[in-house]
Amino acid sequence: MPYILDNIRNSSKMHKVHSTVKRRNATMACDSCRHAKTRCTRIPNESMCFRCSQRKEVCTFFRVPKKRGPRPRRQLFNSLAETIAILNATSNEPCPQKNNEKHFCHPGCIIR
Repeated sequence: MPYILDNIRNSSKMHKVHSTVKRRNATMACDSCRHAKTRCTRIPNESMCFRCSQRKEVCTFFRVPKKRGPRPRRQLFNSLAETIAILNATSNEPCPQKNNEKHFCHPGCIIR
């Protein structure tokens, strides 16, 4: 039983040590951490994260974050108008050059 109590006391000391050091999250994971799906923890005053420094990798941030939120309505309406125009231009009849797979005579050309 004393062994368990010692472990509890030691773990609480370790928790205190770790809680005093403020861990600063990276605003975005580096490419290597993102690929490995691991937490990216930047080293203070360094240009690399902890994982990359341990693995002796170059810590890069080439990935551009995706834009969030809905698409602007104007873009949505323009793409819908283009799609409708293509569908209206498409006839239900198959293209006369249906034997040529690489043939593309007009937008929405149906090859059957």
